[in-house]
Amino acid sequence: MLAALHSRTGVVAHLSGEKVRPGLKGRAAFADGVRAAGRNCRFVTGFCGHQHEPDLAYALMRRHHEEGADVVFAMIDSGRPRVSRACYEFGIAQIGNVLDWVARDPDIFIASAIADSGACIDAAIDNWLGGRWQGGSHRVYGVAHREFVRLHMRADIEERHRSTLDEWVSRLATSNYVPFERYEGPEVSAGR
Repeated sequence: MLAALHSRTGVVAHLSGEKVRPGLKGRAAFADGVRAAGRNCRFVTGFCGHQHEPDLAYALMRRHHEEGADVVFAMIDSGRPRVSRACYEFGIAQIGNVLDWVARDPDIFIASAIADSGACIDAAIDNWLGGRWQGGSHRVYGVAHREFVRLHMRADIEERHRSTLDEWVSRLATSNYVPFERYEGPEVSAGR
């Protein structure tokens, strides 16, 4: 949703490495958020083939630039440095994932979708030490647990879009909105 709200060109992109279940679900939810923003943005997506191949990621970023994207959600690991380089070269804003990329490089990162697995481990240890551990149980953490899952935005971006995004976070946290888990649209590749 943030990508669609921030875009000037009306074209937003998604990039990831391999087509694995978390990446596919992440793309589907991102595409659904773009649609839900109500701006009629064009969505461009592609998987470069490997999370740790910077040259493949860069080639796909070049293709996203050719498609007119000015915001990209990059779900990538060791390929990220070349994604960031492409963002600098082509003037594309980036939304990162897992870590707080905004703190690391606020010039190109407008936000980062943070999933703090370390905090979840700390909570499990605290439950164990406090006698609250329930063996054999399964717990899912989502946006209702902001200490674990949150969107950290650059201050200027947060100021502009926080109220709209807070409304959607509330809808997600209370299950009043469930994002799509599958994306059936077109994809681009670095090789055209």
